[in-house]
Amino acid sequence: MTRSRQWLRRAGLAAAVAAAASCDSPTIPGRVEAYNFALAAEPPVIFHWNPGRRVRVFVAGGDDAARAAALAAASAAASREWNGAVLFGEYRLSPAERLLDADVVLRWSDVPLPVEVPAPACQPALIGRAVTTFCPTADTTELRVYPLKNAGPEAAGQVRMIVTVAASEAQAPERVLRLVAHEFGHVLGIWRHAPGPSDLMWGGVLVTERPTPADRATIQVLYHTPADVFAP
Repeated sequence: MTRSRQWLRRAGLAAAVAAAASCDSPTIPGRVEAYNFALAAEPPVIFHWNPGRRVRVFVAGGDDAARAAALAAASAAASREWNGAVLFGEYRLSPAERLLDADVVLRWSDVPLPVEVPAPACQPALIGRAVTTFCPTADTTELRVYPLKNAGPEAAGQVRMIVTVAASEAQAPERVLRLVAHEFGHVLGIWRHAPGPSDLMWGGVLVTERPTPADRATIQVLYHTPADVFAP
C-alpha cells in the first residue's frame, strides 16, 4: 500500500546506500514490545530526525478548497497523534505556513510538485494509495534537499520528504486520515511496516488512524537508537 523506500533501487544503497533497546522510564510497567523499524538493507539503515527537532509540514492541497481542507485536517490529526506517541518531546510535527520553512511536503497526487526533483531516483512515484519519498546524499548519511521551484539562491529551502496521497482518496475522508497518519510514521523514521494488522504502520488495509501501543513503543525506541541517516 505504501512505499517509503523508493531510493533502495539506486545502485548505491544496496552496495553502499537508499531495535531495539527501550529507553523508557523504568517506572512505566508492562511495555508492549517494539517491532523492527530499520530499512531492510544490508546492513539495515536507521533514520530519525535530530532529537528535539521540529518537523514542519507544508500542505499542498491545490485549488479545491474542500480537498485542501481535508488534507490539512488529516495532517493536523496525524501530527497530534504522533506527537503524543513519545514521552520526552523527541520530535514535534507542526504545520509550515510557508514552503520556505517546510521539511516535508504533503500533497494530492494531482497537485504539481512545489519543489524540484534533484535526481530521477528522487521522483515521487505513487504506488497504491499513498507514498513517502526521500533521497539520500551520495555518502548516504543525510537526506537530500528538494530545491524550491522558482526560488532565488537566497530562498534555499529544506524540504527532504514528499508525502503523496492519491487524489482519488479525497472522497473518503476517514481513509485519508489513516493514510496520512501511516505516512507520517514513515516520515518520522519507521521505515518498515508493522507485523500486526491492527497497527497503524501495517502494510495492508488500515483500520486505525492512531498509533497503537506497538507503534508507540516502536517510535519511542527508534528515537533512542543512533541513526545511520539523518536530516539536520
